[in-house]
Amino acid sequence: WVIPTDGAGVVVDGDGDWLGVVDHRPLWILFDENTLILEATETIVSGAYVNIYLSAGVAKIRNANAGNIDEEAHGFISESLTVGNSGVVRQLSGENESAALKGGGNLTIGGRYILSDSDGELIAENGVGVDAYKTLQRLGVATAVDRIWHFGHFVIG
Repeated sequence: WVIPTDGAGVVVDGDGDWLGVVDHRPLWILFDENTLILEATETIVSGAYVNIYLSAGVAKIRNANAGNIDEEAHGFISESLTVGNSGVVRQLSGENESAALKGGGNLTIGGRYILSDSDGELIAENGVGVDAYKTLQRLGVATAVDRIWHFGHFVIG
C-alpha cells in the first residue's frame, strides 16, 4: 500500500508496517534523459569523449578514437574513471567544460574541432594528419580555451 504524502508516499504492508518511501515525481525529474551511467573498461580522464560498446552482453564505455572506425564519440564524461568503475556519460549536446586538445594546449575560441585519434581528445578540424583518420566526427566549436559547444552528433566522413 502507498499512503500519499507531499511529493512522496509511505509504503506499508498489509499489516500497516512501514516498508519505505516512494517518490511520485515523474522519472524525467529524477533522472536526466541526456545521461547514462555506464562502466569504464579503460582509464578515461575528465572531459574525454567516449564510445559506448557491447562488452560481455552489457553496454560499457571506452575512450572514443577517430583512428578506429568503430570507436566514434557517443558522449563525454565530466569526472575521471578507472577500469571497472561506473560514471555518468553526458550526451553530445550542450557544453563540455573540460575538453582536451590532442597534445595539450588551449583550444582556439571560435575554432571548429573534431574527434582526434588520441583517446577522447580533440583536434582542430583542419589539423595535421586528419586526412588519415578512419572517422571524421565534428564535435563542436570552442567557446573558451577548454570548452566545446556541441552542435550535434554527426560524422562527416
